Amino acid sequence: MTFLAASGQVARVETVDRAPTDHERVNTDRHDRAPTDHDRAAASADVVAVLRDALATLRGRLEAERDQREAERVAVRASLVDLRDALADARAERDGWRARADGLAAELAALREERGLAWWRRLLTG
Repeated sequence: MTFLAASGQVARVETVDRAPTDHERVNTDRHDRAPTDHDRAAASADVVAVLRDALATLRGRLEAERDQREAERVAVRASLVDLRDALADARAERDGWRARADGLAAELAALREERGLAWWRRLLTG
């Protein structure tokens, strides 16, 4: 028997001619009869209930995803505002340094003119 089970073969069973018991007859009747409208309605109701549960689960997931995306959008907008403020501050600081550099360049030019030309320029230009 073990060899037959391991090889996938089915053992031959000798049948004895006997009358089926009441229990066997009821089970056979249940499986052999065609499904009734009541059976179909019960199966259909079970399928509908399963599908409704699946739909509710999917809708819940969809709402959770929407809420998560909205929270991400709010966070991105907030960081974008922060970045724009930082950029404006950096531009203002750049403009301040540029104004200082222009002022120092003008002061240097004024000092050079006040002192006159360098000695080597006076020699070359006469």
